[in-house]
Amino acid sequence: MSTSADPEVLGEVGVEVGLGPDDVDPDSVRADHAEGVERGVIGSPHFFTPAGGFFCPSLDVSRDDRGHLRILADPEGFEAFLDGCFTTD
Repeated sequence: MSTSADPEVLGEVGVEVGLGPDDVDPDSVRADHAEGVERGVIGSPHFFTPAGGFFCPSLDVSRDDRGHLRILADPEGFEAFLDGCFTTD
């Protein structure tokens, strides 16, 4: 799996949100990515609380034995996320 993005697609997205090629600081983007890797970001959305990191806290996202994506509601995970948001430790 490639980790690079199609420059044409990125250019189109930039135009849609009012950004031109000169508005992007590649070093800032690389630094943000490196920080995410260092902090253990799995995907988006990924939240960090005093209790730890939570990827997509209201859903249980996994793959079955055939590689198909499986997404279920995760009320317990969401409660753990909320508890983590309001912890004072």
